Amino acid sequence: MKKTTALSTINVTRIDCILEHQIPDGIDDQLCTSELQETNMCSGDSGAGLMFKTESGTWNIAGVASAGTDCRIINMAINSKDATDEPIVDITLDGSVFIDVRAHSQFICQYAGICFDEKSENQPKIKAILL
Repeated sequence: MKKTTALSTINVTRIDCILEHQIPDGIDDQLCTSELQETNMCSGDSGAGLMFKTESGTWNIAGVASAGTDCRIINMAINSKDATDEPIVDITLDGSVFIDVRAHSQFICQYAGICFDEKSENQPKIKAILL
């Protein structure tokens, strides 16, 4: 396994969560993001942070990675091409799912001592930080 000393990041866009990702009584604490074949979360990225930068330049955590498309399927689609270099395997990327930390702010404040002032609905660019 190749070791790295760099922190990987990918830029993502927030999207509506698809029905398959919706957990009964839990959708209010989910954030969903787009997926691209070239840049994506993979197995082992669960627990990674979904970050956003405030207008003042401070990075904050918006969510914690929970699920996404299996990267083995994505890699198979990327690597299987025909003679014209077109993908042979067609896959649907449903998006990645993150747990919205704002929905758990009281728990985080009580047990970790990290307290939030208000729920921020203004989240411009978000970035997934992959360890």
